[in-house]
Amino acid sequence: MEGEAVGERRSRDAELVAGDALRAYALMAVVVFHIVAGVLLLDTGTIDFGAAYGQLGGSLLLGLQTTVYVFFALSAFLLSRPFVRAALGEAPFPSVRRYARHRVGRIVPAFWTAAVVILVVYGTQGATHAQVLALFGFAQVYEHGQVAGLVDHAWSVDVEMLFYAVLVPVAFACAWAVRRFRRGGRIAVLVVLAVAVVGAALEHAGLDPVTPVSQSPLGGLRAFLPGVLLAVLVVRYPDRAHWERLPRASSAVLAGVGLFLVWRTPHLAPEGDSLRLYLGTLSGGCILGAVVVRQFRGGAVWRPLRGPVVAWVGERSYSIFLVHGIVFWALHEVGAGQPSTSRRLLVALVVTLPAIMAAAQVLHVLVERPAMRYSRRARPAAVGQTAPPIVLPVGVPLAAGELPA
Repeated sequence: MEGEAVGERRSRDAELVAGDALRAYALMAVVVFHIVAGVLLLDTGTIDFGAAYGQLGGSLLLGLQTTVYVFFALSAFLLSRPFVRAALGEAPFPSVRRYARHRVGRIVPAFWTAAVVILVVYGTQGATHAQVLALFGFAQVYEHGQVAGLVDHAWSVDVEMLFYAVLVPVAFACAWAVRRFRRGGRIAVLVVLAVAVVGAALEHAGLDPVTPVSQSPLGGLRAFLPGVLLAVLVVRYPDRAHWERLPRASSAVLAGVGLFLVWRTPHLAPEGDSLRLYLGTLSGGCILGAVVVRQFRGGAVWRPLRGPVVAWVGERSYSIFLVHGIVFWALHEVGAGQPSTSRRLLVALVVTLPAIMAAAQVLHVLVERPAMRYSRRARPAAVGQTAPPIVLPVGVPLAAGELPA
């Protein structure tokens, strides 16, 4: 019976079952928001959502942009768990070389392909060499040029890349503290919080004048805290009995609070300042927390988070994210001449969304998937050496389109 219990725990702990679905919904919310905003600007020259789409409709549509914070929380949860296990002495420390290879393979080839397409089709659009290099170097928030206009939303990739770089040294520092001191766990928590605090203090540093503070990679480090916290909790308390102590309604309450904050954040922080980062962090953490709590309490995945459609979109979410601005601009005249902005939006959605999915499938099949497969393949050992076995610790995330660290 004990073996069965361990097997059940490992099976449940090996992946975040609803991870792909979370990505799918968060991604499609961002895509729809950008189309909504783009149509509004093209049709009226303003960003008055209420006047164009009605007070309630405009308010709800404006809130869709906040779902980007779900990505930050989800990335932190999936990527930090192997490092948390290592820090607690439950697993070997993940290979830094393998982690870096997987991160590069996951992000760089597809992004660079999209950037090259922009340069080939639209040219540099007056951007300087530094601005073009900043685009390819995931630093467009610091050196923004018109060339980055069709992937302005890739500021979130800049934030992610900084987190990927910071995660390893912070994990090493936390692991050292845990193993060196009797109260090392508390020291590790202080280390993580210190990184977030320093990032918040320096969030304005170096930003291009057109970049709002809410898009600061340094400031955005705080957005990963909920995911790291949840990772620590699931590693520290892997047994279902611990999670069943939470009220049955915990997941529903967290989801409700998270969705409410998704809606209200752009209204409470319309200028994209530090407040938006804090509110967005809370919204992403609540939504991810709702899914994690439900899974670890033993509950079934909510019906809207199941099915082949959300799985398909979730698996291709990064490619969809990269191409949707390019495709929308190529089809931006679709729906022009309609009697209202709402009618033009409807036509744009009906025509543009299938085109985005088709373009994303091409990028996913030709670039993203091969790059990920290549980054994961076994590397030959050095001449005269035997390749050590690859140990995959229990709990390494294999779902939601992420790679083992």
